[in-house]
Amino acid sequence: MQQLPEDIVDSVRVINVDHAEVVIAAASGQIANFLRLHVRELTQQFHETFGGNRKLAIKAMPASLLQVESRHVAARPKPVSRDAINGIDAKWIEDEKLKKALESLAQQLKNSNSRTD
Repeated sequence: MQQLPEDIVDSVRVINVDHAEVVIAAASGQIANFLRLHVRELTQQFHETFGGNRKLAIKAMPASLLQVESRHVAARPKPVSRDAINGIDAKWIEDEKLKKALESLAQQLKNSNSRTD
């Protein structure tokens, strides 16, 4: 099976890859079943093309979910200024748990800030 029909190719997406498995989502149960019928050939072709020994898993998923763009990655947090770090002072807090949490936050910020300086 060198080439899948174009309507099938347009209806499937790779949704996850890890060290053991590649998960392919199909836009309908019918397409998923078609792929499952040919999973041996697809697996062999996949291994020949990309190497490794990953298992192929076929899942049925509504077409509307397959059309969703990839999720946006959150921007990196802005660096905290040294003055702000030094200004975190938990001495006035009576709640011991909250006090420890703020002191821990200040310490982590000081440690991470010293690594970037």
